[in-house]
Amino acid sequence: MRLVILALLLGLAPLVHAQEVAPQVLPPIVDDVCRECLTPPTRSLLYPVLPGEWRLEADPTLGTSYVRERRHPRPGVWVPGLVVWLGSWAGTTAAALIVDGNPFAAIPFLGAFGSGIFAGLDGDVGRALGYTVGGLAQVAGLVTFIVGLAGEKRLERMPVQVVPLSFRDGAGAGMSFRF
Repeated sequence: MRLVILALLLGLAPLVHAQEVAPQVLPPIVDDVCRECLTPPTRSLLYPVLPGEWRLEADPTLGTSYVRERRHPRPGVWVPGLVVWLGSWAGTTAAALIVDGNPFAAIPFLGAFGSGIFAGLDGDVGRALGYTVGGLAQVAGLVTFIVGLAGEKRLERMPVQVVPLSFRDGAGAGMSFRF
């Protein structure tokens, strides 16, 4: 959908920001002339304010566009992390309840490592190794899940086209963009 926004100087004054253009270099001041009379009027570039963190950017190759940076989670990373984390937790818990009758292995992370330590102290190396591998799989799954949710920063662009417009009563500028 294309939307045309007409930025009229007086009608949209509360909705626009003014960007000051630097004044020109002034000639030396003469004593009998006031300084304000020598300063040229400043021009302003007006553009509509968009909600969020959008900023107007002019790029020589891409043109004028509104730009913002956003974090996007990566489902290809966090979904497998969640599956490994919860799968290893469920497997460790089920094995502990069925084989040992140990309900403490159901505690995420600490239950697997604690059960592995107690199984190792009892002299059962196989159970100690199984609990340790289950605990390490839970930690690896959780870390992968968190990294996937943190996501990566991506630059979003919304192209803007500024064009001159003429009306019966005068002229103005029009702005066209998609969202």
